Amino acid sequence: MAKSLDVLLCYRGRFQAFVRALAGALRRSGVRAAFDREILADPHPAFDPEREVEWARIGVQPDDDTAWRAPLRAAVDAAEMVVFAIAYPDLSENVINEMQWSIRSQAHTFLLVHDAPTALEAQGVIISTLAIQYLLVTGGPEYPEFGYHFCGSLEGVDLDREATIAAHRIVEHRARCRAGALRTMNAADGLTLAALEQRPEARARRFLRGLQASLHRGDGAALASDPSPAMQAAREHLARREAEFTGTRAPAGRVEQFRRAEDILARCRPGPHESASYFGTLMLEAAALEMVMHADLRVAQPQTLDFMPMVVVGTVQGSNLLLPWASIERGDFRVLILDAAFLDFLYQLLKLMVVATAVPATDGVGHQGLMLDFEHLPEALASNGGLLDAFYGCVRRYACAGKPQTSVDAPKDAERIQALSTWIRLTERGLLALGYADFTLRGAPWPPPADTGSDAKTAAPADAGSRRDRLALDYGVRAGKLADDAGPVQALAAVLAVHCAIHIRQRMLATLNPASAKWNVDAGGSFEARLRELLVPVDEKMTLAGAPQAWRKSALEQAWLGGTALLQFWSRVEPWLRAEAAAGLAPYTGWG
Repeated sequence: MAKSLDVLLCYRGRFQAFVRALAGALRRSGVRAAFDREILADPHPAFDPEREVEWARIGVQPDDDTAWRAPLRAAVDAAEMVVFAIAYPDLSENVINEMQWSIRSQAHTFLLVHDAPTALEAQGVIISTLAIQYLLVTGGPEYPEFGYHFCGSLEGVDLDREATIAAHRIVEHRARCRAGALRTMNAADGLTLAALEQRPEARARRFLRGLQASLHRGDGAALASDPSPAMQAAREHLARREAEFTGTRAPAGRVEQFRRAEDILARCRPGPHESASYFGTLMLEAAALEMVMHADLRVAQPQTLDFMPMVVVGTVQGSNLLLPWASIERGDFRVLILDAAFLDFLYQLLKLMVVATAVPATDGVGHQGLMLDFEHLPEALASNGGLLDAFYGCVRRYACAGKPQTSVDAPKDAERIQALSTWIRLTERGLLALGYADFTLRGAPWPPPADTGSDAKTAAPADAGSRRDRLALDYGVRAGKLADDAGPVQALAAVLAVHCAIHIRQRMLATLNPASAKWNVDAGGSFEARLRELLVPVDEKMTLAGAPQAWRKSALEQAWLGGTALLQFWSRVEPWLRAEAAAGLAPYTGWG
């Protein structure tokens, strides 16, 4: 049955400013939205005001006159989805009735909870409010899946931000409802808290926190024991990024990415030793990659609405791993860890690269939004010795103290700020993609892309690294297309930069440990050949898309210049480190 209204908003009267902002945000997204007071105040209602209205009042004294609510009761019947804004534990009796009306009309439902506890366990109890209404109305334990979102105050200074984010969650859930049959939930499934603690993601979190605690044993006393700092910082980062779309219509891919990032954050639940600086951005980039993996899964299983891989992402401090990331499998769960010190190192190097590079007057062919002119980087390094001094200081302290030194101040001009933000975002995505690709090639319960030949069963051990690198690049390229319109040249440049930063980390430690078999890998010639191999699949994709040869050549040259710019710094300072190593400079003992 066709509905005349997409979304009906039901709320407490004192939140009128918020609901008007929410209705406006929904309408900007192309949603036919209305709210209860708007309908009841209409002098010419489209519904029969004499219609009899049932009233299941919770209080002692029932209302004698309910006819005035007839237009709203009819609006519930006409709505595809009904959204209830509730303040917990202050539940409006009117809203309780509207919940029951919408259940009887078989509308999709969405619960918007504000001023609620931030603990995920407490939130789980709150969302049962709507599940209980289903049980009261139907008399049975089964009820359809419904949407929900927890937000801040509906009366504070962030009203527009909260309305924008809530609108995105509603739009995304409506798309999910239209995509296929929703899951049927059962209140009698017997799931207990003890059983929840044995789920794969819960065991993965305990494994990760134990690993984090062991690595922090030496200097962890100064860290907070409460897991909330990283969680709160991540929530604030995600909300701030999503609020950038206030007043505009956000692309569907971005809306899905933000929703997935919230889901991944709930799955990972950062502990007390988690890096608060990077966790929010890592959640967003993991969401973009999981969108790609979900798309691959839906090729084989088109009706698959959900994709929740049992991967918990986290950071560690003081890792002495050969690579600054590790993918760990333990039975039915997976943990992807990143070295927070390396993320600091990468950030410092990218700042230097952006500050040292000229901003072209126009965004030329192949820049793809990077907005930097890497062709003249050698002249900049030759004319400004301070850039190399800053680079060397950063590398030297990372090698000798385990933590990088601040390279330069962050740029102040808008063009470089935007460029640096893009580089950080896409390099973090590229680093995460290496871990996800590693899981895929090791037979994870999600399929590899159909067109990359990434069948784990046929991968030759000697070729495993190259196959992983290609698959990670494929994930990065397609994540940009699905989530944020980042082009393939951007993704390629960022992946090259990640490999270069990892290479510099290995070479600096090999220079200080010339006898170490662990660090003396990736000789210069073979490393460059590996990087060159990554140009091939991107060139092939652009060729299939019909890009002219001249454009492809220019684009790949720009990607190479940008992606390998860090090597231009390193080639000039490596002799400095070699000379100090010969004079007795020793690496940080934690490197092993």
